[in-house]
Amino acid sequence: LDDDDGDDNNQNDHEGAQEWIGGDSICVQIGDIFDRGDKELSCLSLLSRLSHQAQQDGGVLSVLFGNHEALNAEGHFDYVTEGGFAEFETKLANAPTSVSRLVSPLDGDDTDDRKRTARWGALVHPKSPLRKVAFANMKVALIVGRSVLVHGGLVPKHLSHYKNENCCDHDDPLGAMNREAQEWFLKQGASSNNNTDDEE
Repeated sequence: LDDDDGDDNNQNDHEGAQEWIGGDSICVQIGDIFDRGDKELSCLSLLSRLSHQAQQDGGVLSVLFGNHEALNAEGHFDYVTEGGFAEFETKLANAPTSVSRLVSPLDGDDTDDRKRTARWGALVHPKSPLRKVAFANMKVALIVGRSVLVHGGLVPKHLSHYKNENCCDHDDPLGAMNREAQEWFLKQGASSNNNTDDEE
């Protein structure tokens, strides 16, 4: 993960004592960071920071896409807790970046629609630095040694799709799958008609 943008605004009081101790080990988080409680941003911040520390020690910490990352990227927040909505507003509303404008109330109203719009904007709006932290470097699947790591499952037809002659990267079907998934996630903010703040 890359937390160059927004990481300082996502620090949790408990994170200072949590450091990478894995040395040159490989750690893979299997997805579904979102919709798992009230501390989603804190989890993203921690994973991002540990990823950088792991690199410095010769290790690797990778994060995979889960179905709840896809749900959030599409603006489906049915599984978000009230605390999860609140964390986005309290941690990002005062951020010294374009995110602060995206998560600020549009009309002073505390409606569900406003909370959902604010959360979606902070995650995938094209101008949001959090978008890069949240989605840009996640992967669908990884091979570590003789193991294939994936959130939900992987079957031969998934890979065969990327091995046909029309695929620009047919020699690396898993890499092509990961890049296509990243591109899909990053396009959600640019393509959605739900965003009311696409232009300055």
